[in-house]
Amino acid sequence: MNGKKRIFKSTITYFLGSVLSKIIVFFMLPLYTKYIPAADMGYYDSSIAVITFFASVLFLDIGSGIMRFMFEQKEQDNKKYAIYSGLAIFLISLILYIVIAILGAFTLEFEYIIWIIIYGFMLCLNNVYGYITRGYGANSLYAASGIVSTIVTVACNLIFILALKWDYKSLYISSIIAMVVHIIILEFKCKLLTNLSKKYFDKDLFKKMLKFSLPLCVNSVAFWFLNSSNKIIVTTILGSEYNGYLAIASRFTSILYLVSSCFQLAWQELAYSRDNKLESTGIFYTKAFDLYLRILIAGLLLLIPLIRLGLIIYPNFINAQYSDSIVLIPLALTGTIMSIASSFLGSIFGGIKKNNAIFISTLVGAIVNIGVIFALINIMGVMAANIAFIAGFTATVLIRTLILKKEINMKVKHWYFAALLPILAAVIYVFNELNWVYNLLVFLAITVLCAFMLRPEIKEIIDKVKIRRKEKVK
Repeated sequence: MNGKKRIFKSTITYFLGSVLSKIIVFFMLPLYTKYIPAADMGYYDSSIAVITFFASVLFLDIGSGIMRFMFEQKEQDNKKYAIYSGLAIFLISLILYIVIAILGAFTLEFEYIIWIIIYGFMLCLNNVYGYITRGYGANSLYAASGIVSTIVTVACNLIFILALKWDYKSLYISSIIAMVVHIIILEFKCKLLTNLSKKYFDKDLFKKMLKFSLPLCVNSVAFWFLNSSNKIIVTTILGSEYNGYLAIASRFTSILYLVSSCFQLAWQELAYSRDNKLESTGIFYTKAFDLYLRILIAGLLLLIPLIRLGLIIYPNFINAQYSDSIVLIPLALTGTIMSIASSFLGSIFGGIKKNNAIFISTLVGAIVNIGVIFALINIMGVMAANIAFIAGFTATVLIRTLILKKEINMKVKHWYFAALLPILAAVIYVFNELNWVYNLLVFLAITVLCAFMLRPEIKEIIDKVKIRRKEKVK
């Protein structure tokens, strides 16, 4: 199967599995904003940021390493060597995690710290199962299990928040229960417990995977400072309430992740399984990123006025106590676009086994992010978090594109970003300052602009549809 067909097929599978999940979670916002105070939501979001940091660092993002080495094995049975050699690393990490968690439970005064610790472990185990399932090529099961776990999350939250009147601890417990269900479903395919055996442990492979994953561990530290540290800084300087506003604004970015994550998952598999010794590698990645970038920019420009129109039609979608979060949405979406582009480029480095470059670019982005937020937070308040987020990921994307140009002669049209700035500024101004009529006009104008940007792809789709219709007539 060629690259385009493989990406298209995998993307459709992930989309069908993710669309329901993302829609359900998005429409839980009225429940969260009505029953969970902004300060509690801010505390929950920052605690998740902290435990995700420690867990991802300790567990070395080993799931990604396992899938990477699974793709190198053609025989299904040989994939078990990659799995169990990787799980040996996971077990060592688990021992360290338990020791640190016990120390933390007795020394730190975090509310619901036990649930936070359990959440961190389950998140990492859940990720490992997900990567292994994809390594086996069971994308449909992976997608379907995601839907089931989302439904479980929502059902538990409805019971805990509405019926039992629990506070924000329901968010931790619901997620943990959902992850347990997700793992149970994937176990039927992965059979990690059923096939558990020392004979599948390969010492040499263990060393290779450790060498592959260690840079990812160091990268996780830098990535956390780039991606999540702003939540802690906002909570510490401005208070949990402001981080709550930031958290709700970021929930709107799930719409962008809905489309991009499906393509990203499919792309990661292709990048990992591709023969990167081919001379056409640079051309292939150049075309792929060019298309991806145009789709992301189109999605961003369309979503901003569309969200404003939605909030005008449904003014109670976000409870009044979170009204200050609305102005944060456009920049949150913009930062997400840069984050998604960064992840896309990161998958290329994983495919060509240049993980050190990921760390360097992420570290620079993290430094930029921290510098910008501390420079602006006392002047601009919570808005500084989104500006710093954008600046950090922009720096990361720029460095990664420059490195990839040197490594595989990948060429990126950086002028896309320069052209985006004035259009984006105008769209954000209309979002914040003008009424629904202007937002509707902007949406229609952007629709025309996006159709122009994607005209080759649209023409290709139309031509294929015409050919298929002719074939059916014959």
